[in-house]
This record gives sequence, structure tokens and C-alpha cells, in this order.
Amino acid sequence: MAGPERPTFSALWHRVRQLTPSLRAQVQVMRQRHRGQAWHVLRDPTSGQFFRLDGAAWSFVGRLDGRRSVEAIWNDLLARDPDGAPTQGEVVGLLGRLSAANLVRSDAALETEQLLQRQGERTAQRAKSTLMNILFFKVPVFNPDGAVGWLEPVFRPVIGRLGFAAWCVFMVFVISKLASAGDQLAASLRDAIAPANVGWLLAVYVMAKTWHEFGHAVVLKRFGGRVPACGFMLLVMAPSPYVDASSAWALKSKWKRAAVGAAGMMFELTLAGAAALYWMTTTPGTLAHQLAFNCMLTAGVSTVLFNANPLMRFDGYFILSDVLDMPNLMQRSFQLLKHWSARWLYGAERPEAPAVADGRERAFLAVYGLAAMAYRVVLFVGITVVLLERLFAIGLLLALWTGGVWLVGPMVKLGRYVLGDAALQRKRGRAVVVTAALVAVVGCVVGLVPMQDVRSAPGVIASEARAPMYARVAGRVAASGVREGDAVEAGAVLMVLEDEALAARVRAARVQLELAEGLERQAVDHAPEVAALARQRVEAQRQVVAHLERQVELLTVRSPHAGVVVQGDPSAMIGAWVSAGDAICTVIDPDHLHVDASAAQRDGAWLSAMERDAYRVDIVRVAQVDAVIEGRAVEVAPAGRRDLAHSALGAPGGGQIATDSSDARGLVAVGRRFPVRIWAEGLEGAPGERVVVRFRLPRRALLSQWSERVARIVQDKVRL
Repeated sequence: MAGPERPTFSALWHRVRQLTPSLRAQVQVMRQRHRGQAWHVLRDPTSGQFFRLDGAAWSFVGRLDGRRSVEAIWNDLLARDPDGAPTQGEVVGLLGRLSAANLVRSDAALETEQLLQRQGERTAQRAKSTLMNILFFKVPVFNPDGAVGWLEPVFRPVIGRLGFAAWCVFMVFVISKLASAGDQLAASLRDAIAPANVGWLLAVYVMAKTWHEFGHAVVLKRFGGRVPACGFMLLVMAPSPYVDASSAWALKSKWKRAAVGAAGMMFELTLAGAAALYWMTTTPGTLAHQLAFNCMLTAGVSTVLFNANPLMRFDGYFILSDVLDMPNLMQRSFQLLKHWSARWLYGAERPEAPAVADGRERAFLAVYGLAAMAYRVVLFVGITVVLLERLFAIGLLLALWTGGVWLVGPMVKLGRYVLGDAALQRKRGRAVVVTAALVAVVGCVVGLVPMQDVRSAPGVIASEARAPMYARVAGRVAASGVREGDAVEAGAVLMVLEDEALAARVRAARVQLELAEGLERQAVDHAPEVAALARQRVEAQRQVVAHLERQVELLTVRSPHAGVVVQGDPSAMIGAWVSAGDAICTVIDPDHLHVDASAAQRDGAWLSAMERDAYRVDIVRVAQVDAVIEGRAVEVAPAGRRDLAHSALGAPGGGQIATDSSDARGLVAVGRRFPVRIWAEGLEGAPGERVVVRFRLPRRALLSQWSERVARIVQDKVRL
């Protein structure tokens, strides 16, 4: 719309003024309302593309009949509504975008050439988009529209308000059931992240996401849309199915469009709920139990954390865009930020600004655009670092590719804009100076300004006095006066075993000893020549009796020191038979605790070389993240090793460290790590509780930190 900041005339008007364009015959037009304003959606069924026009743009496009020229139509609009008519620049830009989308036709003599050129441009754009999103690219396989149309009547009764209400009731019921299964959930989570379960987890993930995409398709079909394509995409190197639900744009009701976006998550959460109910009825340790938990984990947690995230172009983004009546939310946010940069930083002369309804919408777009860009950077950097550590070759290629696409490419594009864009013709010097200043500022921040250098390592709370108690001999538990959590004194009886066979052997040995002693007395009185042999037999039998009596003493299990009974309930074992070596419980000293941490091998060099007073150690309990305890003394092992201090550090025990699949105990790491022991005043928690240890090193520039970490990873992986 014309205004004081938008010139009515354009220097490019002569290129389009005599054209007589018209919409192509196959283009479909649908009317919608967004934020109280009328919009028109143009759809090309041959390509599946959509194009949304506001009222001013449609007033021009709706008059394209192939007979009147662009200038005649514009003059007519200017005469009818001088303030509401589009400017010449807006008309030129609109025609360019419609032509690029292959929605209009003009000069018949140039039609074939223009069509081929636009097709090539669209192909190049799709290829560029794929390269820019190498972690999220799609591969279409077939058209499922007919199959979805055949299945849609089956699901029709549950697609509506009544079905939504029933779904809400079902989800509340499932959550109430899961609320009482916290311990069982934690145990199943440890099994789910075990290396042996990775294959099953991936298979269940693909199945759950297929059901998710079917939800989008069947609800879209219920509302009259089309599903022209389905296939798979590599989502962070993991295969994931998808369907093309872009025809939801044509739905007039924003609530129907939002329902299509939410359908996948609702279908998947329904599957997660059903799996949760089945999981609670199955026996732990069975394959059915584990598969049900896998389904509950992938179809529940992944949906909430990823699909519902509005900062990426997943379901949550499209739902937010539809509910707020803000089409092309991310694109418009980036366009607004680009417009502000061009206007306020470079002083560009009247840069093209995206259509914004009011100040509130402008503020929301700005905040959303900044948040989305920051999230993308953090996500790509995080994924790259993880892949560098786990899949080094792929991670290295991804790092190089990401650097080229997200750093070198934008810098080249910025250079072309600053040095060659016509909008900066009169502000070229300012643009060059501002750009150089921005690069210098970023370079100083990254390369010169000292920043906090923080390293972290997983750890567990351990007791200074920790005594695992085992049955020294076999027997049946006859008595026990302690339970898990009870405080005991040194020498306190934890458990009393009984063994009737052992008691009988003791009685028989004592009888044999009495007989041997009697024979010895007779030999001394009547046969001195055999007295020495008789005494040897007595001594041997006394040793047998002493050995058996020591076995009887071992039937009573006593605490070696004062402490608290954990990791076992002796009183619950009364009447059970235990074998020699069976674990009973552990007695720990809760008043003298320390932390056993496991640092990555790349951190071993600085841990061993740096003086203790040069860095700070903070301990954060996973169960209480708001409490930070400062570590005092630190002891670092002189060399890395594979054995872990506690099973809670390994992946099978719920920790972060990958363990050797051949070790059932989960105490052998895949690679070497440096054990670190830390003492702290006021350390609280139960032994075996996980913590995060943060090492705060001297401040230094980010570039130095990043280069050092990457170098350590490379050295670790290629064994330099």
C-alpha cells in the first residue's frame, strides 16, 4: 500500500507496463481470513505450490485477464483508491514472484523459454534448499492420496470435537496411571538406552513416525485436502517418514489447518498412551515389555520435545502460524530482520519491507526471528559436536559443510550485497564501513575477549567408607533386625543364616575329636610307641572343628563399620536361601562423602598439567540443579582407564558414558577416561546419586577454546 516511505513510481516500470499477463488456467483461487483481513490463496495443482495474497495484491492480480495491460490495470486501481492501490514497485515485485512460481502467463512467444528458465530456477532453488538443510532433506517415494482416501471413512467418526474430547480424557487417564510408576519408568529408561536396544528403538521410532504422518494425511483428507506425496527424510542422519500436507494451506478455517498440524502428534500420543497401558501389564525383562516402553518413549517424548517445538518448521511451527494468523511466520520474521538491518545499519534507500499489521505483530516477528536463528545455530553446532565425538568421519564432513553453508556462503552473499546492490548505491561507503566494523567486533569477541571456559564431566556421589556386604557361606536367612535405610553401629548384626547340614557336620566333628582325644590318652598309658601318631590325629581333628566353627561364625553377617544400610533390605530376605557370594546390602558412611567423576580423555592433559588453584570445581546434583557445591580437593588418576567407579556413570545405569556391550555390569567404558575424585564441604545426597561436575578454567577467547577442543577431539579419534 502506498505511503510516505514507499515511492509510487519505479525505475523498472517500463519492463512490465505493456505486458498483458493472466493467471494460468490450472491455478485455483481460495479466499481466507487472517487477523480480520481478507486473503486469497493461489494454488497450482500441477506443482503443489501455494501463494498467499493480501487485499491490495489481490485487487491487482484478480484483474489480470490477458487483455488489459499492467499499466491500464494499475491506473484503474489508482483512480479507484489512490491510498490503497499497490505502488509500481510492489506490482513489479509481485509479477516477478508470480512468474517465478509459474502462476501467470504473458507473452506467448516467450512462454516456452520463460517456462524452462523458471523450471531451472525452481530446480536450482530446491537443490540449494536441500544443501542448506543437509540434516533434514526429503526423498519422495509415491502418491498415497488414493490409499488415504480409502482409509479415511474408517477414522471419520473420531475426527471431530467428540473425538478430541475423548482423546483428552484418554490422555489424562494414561498420565494418572503413569504418575504412580516412577521407579519402574526409571528402570525401563536405563534399559532403553542400553546399546543392545538401539536397533529395536530405531525400528519402533520409524513405526511410530509412520503412524504420526498417517495422522496428518487422514485428517487432511477428512477436511477435503490432497496428499500428493509421501516418502522419507533423513532427520539428523536417522530415517523418518513424511507426507506432503501442504494442501492444508487451502483450508479456509484456521482451526482446521491447526488440526491438520496437530493430528500427527495426537495420533502419536495416542499410540504412546496405548503402549504405556500395555507396558504396565507386561513382565519386566521381556521383549514385549521393552518394545512397549520403546514405543512410549519415541512416540511420547520425541513428539513433545521436537514436533511441538515452534522454532523449527515442524508441527508446532505450523500450528502456531495458523492459530496466530501469521502465514509464513519464519520467512516474514527473517525478512523483517533483514529489512531493519538494511534500513538502520546500512541506510538503504527505502528497502522493501514485509507487510506487518501493527506494532505488536512487528515485535513478535522480531523476537521469533532472533530466537529461531539462535536455536538453529545451537542445534547445528550441538549436532556437529556430538557427531564428531560419536561418528568422527561424518561429523568432520558435516562440520566442514556446515561452516561452508552457514558461514562462508552468507559472508559471500553479504559481500555481494554490500558491494553491488543498487539500493546501497548512495550509501556504499557507509555499508562497507559498517560491515567491516561488524566483522571486527565479531572477530574481537570471538578471538580476543576472554570468556568463561567451562568443561563438564559426569559423576556420582560416593561414600568414603563403603562396604558391600556379601554372604560368605550358603544358608537360609533365619533372622534380621535391620531394614534398608537403618543406621547401624560397627559390629551390628545385619543377618543370621542357618545351615542344618553345617550344624550336623560340626556335631559330628566334635564327636570325632572326643574319640581321638580318648584314643590319645589310652596310647599314652598303654602304648607309648603310638602316642605321637595319636596326638597328630587329635590336632588334625581340632583343625577340622575350628574350620567348621569359623563357618558357623560366618553365618552371622555383621557391619564392618558404623553407617547406613543401602542397596538392599536384609529383613525382606528372611526365609530365603542365599548362596556364598550373593549380595545382601551395602553399608555406607553418609557423613563422609566424595564425588567420583569420569572425565573424557581429551580433558586428561589439562587436568594433570594445571595447578589446582588455577580452576574452580562446581558440583551440581542432578536431583537438585539449583544447588551448587564448590569442590575443594581434587585427585586425578595419572592415566586413563576403561573401568568406571560406579554403574550409574554408564549408559546401562542411566548415565552418559557408552559402555562395552560385552560387560553385563556396565562398568567398562568403550574408550579410556580419566577418573577424578573430588571432596567438598557440605556435600549431600545418597551414594550412587548422579551429579554433574563443572570445571571452570581461566577465562580465554572463544576461538582459543573452540580450536583447542576440536584439536583434542581430532587427536583422540585419529590417535595423533
